[in-house]
Amino acid sequence: MAIEKLPVNFKDDVIDTSVSDKRRYNIIENEDGTKSLEDVTTYSQIGSNFGAEQVNQTNGAVNSLINGFSEIENSVKEVKGKDFVLANQEILTFTNRIASMADERITADSLADVYFTSDTTLAAEKAVITVETYSGRVDLTAEREPEGEIKASIVIRVV
Repeated sequence: MAIEKLPVNFKDDVIDTSVSDKRRYNIIENEDGTKSLEDVTTYSQIGSNFGAEQVNQTNGAVNSLINGFSEIENSVKEVKGKDFVLANQEILTFTNRIASMADERITADSLADVYFTSDTTLAAEKAVITVETYSGRVDLTAEREPEGEIKASIVIRVV
């Protein structure tokens, strides 16, 4: 599930305080008798627009994450046959960049589905973790020493 990166470089308007510390407006008389305001403030920085399009993008990204987590929850709940949940949002303990979990039901041909919790996904991505199964255990190997705590759910599919 690839989620599009949202912009994180929005800026606020910054009033040039050497000219004024308040926004300034001209009042314009319209032909129909109404008045309009024209912003004539001197800015040292013009801010970014943030409107419905950006709100919709943000909400769409959040909804995608929620849907993804629902799929993960369903995967963890839909364990069938010999398959089983080895860990359910547990903290992984890495020693010399390896977190090993033992269970006699794991075979060398078993498949391990690892779902990192949303609050530790970034740390797991930075650590670059790979997974291997052996007879009786699963090893998660971090290419880099994990920064902080990493939690995951692990479903073992016995083949």
